[in-house]
Amino acid sequence: MEPPEPCPSPNPAPAPGPSPRPPIPPKPQPKPPPAPGPSACPPIPPKPQPKPPPAPGPSPCPPPKPQPKPPPAPAPSPCPPIPPKPQPKPPPAPAPSPCPPQPPKPQPKPPPPPAPSPCPPQPPKPQPKPPPAPAPSPKPGPSPSPPKPPSPAPKPVPPPAPSPKPSPPAPSPKPSPSPKPSPPAPSPPKPQNKTIPAVFFFGDSIFDTGNNNNLKTKIKSNYRPYGMDFPMRVATGRFSNGKVASDYISKYMGVKEIVPAYLDQKLQQNKLQRSDLLTGVSFASGGAGFDPETSESVEVIPMLDQLTYFQDYIKRIKKLVGKKEAKRIVSKGVAIVVAGGTDLIYTYYGIGAQHLKTDVDSFTTLMADSAASFVLQLYGYGARRIGVIGTPPLGCTPSQRVKDKKICDEEINYAAQLFNSKLAIILGQVSETLRNSTLVYMDIYSIFSKMLESPAHYGFEEVKKPCCKIRLAGRAEGLGIKNLVPAFRSSFLKSSELPTGVCFASGGSGLDKFTASIQGVIWVQDQLKDFQSYIQKLSQEVGDAAKAKEIIANAVVLISAGNNDIAITFFATRAKKLRYNIETYTDQLIEWKMAFMQNLYNMGVRKFAVLGTLPLGCLPGARQMTGDLICLPHVNHGAKIYNQKVANLVVKFRQSLPDGKFVYIDMYNSLLDVIENPSKYGFRTAKPCCCSVMTPIPCLDSGSHVFWDFAHPSEKAYKAVLPNIVSVISNNLA
Repeated sequence: MEPPEPCPSPNPAPAPGPSPRPPIPPKPQPKPPPAPGPSACPPIPPKPQPKPPPAPGPSPCPPPKPQPKPPPAPAPSPCPPIPPKPQPKPPPAPAPSPCPPQPPKPQPKPPPPPAPSPCPPQPPKPQPKPPPAPAPSPKPGPSPSPPKPPSPAPKPVPPPAPSPKPSPPAPSPKPSPSPKPSPPAPSPPKPQNKTIPAVFFFGDSIFDTGNNNNLKTKIKSNYRPYGMDFPMRVATGRFSNGKVASDYISKYMGVKEIVPAYLDQKLQQNKLQRSDLLTGVSFASGGAGFDPETSESVEVIPMLDQLTYFQDYIKRIKKLVGKKEAKRIVSKGVAIVVAGGTDLIYTYYGIGAQHLKTDVDSFTTLMADSAASFVLQLYGYGARRIGVIGTPPLGCTPSQRVKDKKICDEEINYAAQLFNSKLAIILGQVSETLRNSTLVYMDIYSIFSKMLESPAHYGFEEVKKPCCKIRLAGRAEGLGIKNLVPAFRSSFLKSSELPTGVCFASGGSGLDKFTASIQGVIWVQDQLKDFQSYIQKLSQEVGDAAKAKEIIANAVVLISAGNNDIAITFFATRAKKLRYNIETYTDQLIEWKMAFMQNLYNMGVRKFAVLGTLPLGCLPGARQMTGDLICLPHVNHGAKIYNQKVANLVVKFRQSLPDGKFVYIDMYNSLLDVIENPSKYGFRTAKPCCCSVMTPIPCLDSGSHVFWDFAHPSEKAYKAVLPNIVSVISNNLA
């Protein structure tokens, strides 16, 4: 099988070796080679074999022994000089300069080493003078099919560029086992010795340099304290206190210090220097992932849309430098991709709840396949140097560490490792099919793991806590909107407060009109009328109905109703018990709640946070009825039944109204844990501090009590419970 490969060079052979002597081409040579070939070739194989590994040359050199039988094939390919008849004239020379040194003068003694080299580079053009440098041979490779057998790439132009100096990387793609881990390792350093005209970045927040700034998404970082260590202390939209990975990679590759975001307004308006565009940009978007649902759920730029921007980028540089130069920039530039972290943390284990629908093995396979597809499309656009970065130990990030113990979440880390292993394998397979390209997988999991295990070695002190605690949507308090929410009916309400939200709730109200009437408060249906009035005032304040509509659509509406209906109207009065049991009454409450939510949706609301009831049987007002202050199980049972139905209702809305976002918030278990374990949250007792049935006098230390009065938690209790609730809202609705 090996001889046939060299054999194709009978006609090309003359080009390499025969260039100095035309007599080489003659085909009749096969007869004489057997005699001289054995004598010369046998010695050659032993020496050349050590070097042949890098190129296919080794296969041709060993064949010289079998040459006697198939002289025509071996003689021309491995030792073009042997075939020539002119050799008889200098018979003594054949031995010293067996076959490789066609010009016997230069290769009298060192012929054996060069011989192997010429053999591997079937394209013999480089052989005449620099036999040891067969690496350049890839240039002629395009002509002979053997050197470029990998999948038919439509564009052979780029190959010559990568092959000239890094000949080792070129052959590496052929040996399938090596391209996955080994070839990638050596290839990164070598590009630095070459001319890298540009760098292109795709993926998530690790590479995003400001593309999210002008999106509607809440995943932004164009405000302080982000950017506090960036030049001029500017918050550019980078998810860091200073520069991000894309900036440093570009710097280390010798391209430029700062990588602009492709959607940067200055870049789009051509206000930056031409070189800023030509030397590469970032298309990455914080929050993006390989799973389309990941990007859609947080309204950022999907990976496929990033490719669309890349296509647009190519058109722009063609206008600036021409088609040929644009092609060179793209093919010789380096494209780097990083994504997958958001897919696992949010889409699989978080808001997307994919772990309830599919196993981690299937989900990571989907991710790896998407990554491979992305790489293939990059190649289709002309990219020939592509690097793909795996995910870090996601379970060790501050947000994912197991609470209290602050230890890494091994389940998430396992998922990250599973994805990384599949990514490395599939990229290795893809690299074998992409002709004239270099595809590298980069492992950052191990690097970060070592850093977390030995922080002092890298100059760090803290690895468990973040430097700055910033929530998804804002700065300091809760959702990051404002510290105090004004009541809509308050006479002190300022019109400037309208755009950031108000409160329509009324203490003591409920879904059941009877609940509101017996306490003389605002029924929830009347609160809807207030909301309609609010929309009109909001339009006047912002001066544009369309703008007001946008505010409503992006706002988060929280609904808490049902507590008073169950605790007071059903269990504390006899009227409802004569007509309903707890099952039928909670069914009626769900019907009213469904109508209430549908009306809000019709008014333009698209983000709903629906709270369940508290553990009503454990509220001081209920516990005091027993005398021994124990929780009332039958009341808690009613609350649980209602909560389960509310959760199911939220799921139905989510399925029937896909353009809306709905989340159920469990208040029951959150507060119950505080009541049962007060000391865990810094409280001394779960008894009320003030205004209970027994006494209207407040306690001296409200911070030591879970409840302020007979039914309402203290401020400190709210602070203990709400972080988890805010997190649910932020992750699902922001």
